[in-house]
Amino acid sequence: MRSSMAAWRHGGLALLGVAALLAGCELVQIPVSLVPFAPSDRSWYEKKDDPRTPDNEAARDLARAIARGGLASETDAYARLTGGGSFAIFVGGAGRERRGSKSEWIDSLAPDVVQAKGFLSLQVDYANWAAGNEALNFLTYPFSFDEGVARTYLLFTKAVSAGAKKIRIYGHSKGGDVVQESARRLLASPEFEPALEAAFVFGIPVWSGAIPHADPATGRRGGFFRVGELNERDFRGKLVVFNRDSDRVCLGEFLPIDTFPGDGHDYKDVLAEPRFRSLLEETRFHRPVGYEDRAAGSTWDWSNP
Repeated sequence: MRSSMAAWRHGGLALLGVAALLAGCELVQIPVSLVPFAPSDRSWYEKKDDPRTPDNEAARDLARAIARGGLASETDAYARLTGGGSFAIFVGGAGRERRGSKSEWIDSLAPDVVQAKGFLSLQVDYANWAAGNEALNFLTYPFSFDEGVARTYLLFTKAVSAGAKKIRIYGHSKGGDVVQESARRLLASPEFEPALEAAFVFGIPVWSGAIPHADPATGRRGGFFRVGELNERDFRGKLVVFNRDSDRVCLGEFLPIDTFPGDGHDYKDVLAEPRFRSLLEETRFHRPVGYEDRAAGSTWDWSNP
């Protein structure tokens, strides 16, 4: 199962990308988000605290990046991190999910995560890997996926080095695929697994290692899922997946390419709903590992005009 998915990611995506390029799609600029981006320099992600110095270098780096968003000062962010505070990582996808100038699903979720729940937060910077349209997304997916996983993992470990005790990861689309793989690797580490409170993903691609099995009756993959063992991987209940029934990315319905991914891949409106966010938390806290609510895939399958 896993090997076939990897083969699709590294082969089938490139072929679809070539087809889309031939269709003459235009480039889309990377947007700005309410959650500040981490720096694009890979070495920044790799830098950890040096215990021989009085300052916590990892916390200082994170605090400076967080302060650029204007939601916390560098001094406050540094104190909260070194004091064992909470930290959230957001991982976006690419292309039409980022309509215009911002990642709107993050804008919908950030007030609850950052302000209501008190998480300091940053968004992973793919260093231009996620800068293209649907054509370039397909062509570069294997490389941007690998880079996204590396950066998400490194940002998580940097936050642990900074002193954070409770960390969440959120991702949509390709970002959701990145998040599930990052969570799998973190859960395999006795050093980092305790700090991972939860990982939440929305609208993950059909080739993802965490894609739920299709409903035998409908063929759909929508709903809430608290994932345990899936596709030869064990997420131990710390991964929560939500897919809309009409999301073509989750179904593998790519054609016609000029209308992909479609409105079903837009999660900004449901993420803005307090009741929906409560259901996300209930899925993580109050449901057994392996819990599924497939009816939610249609109940929450809508967008505001």
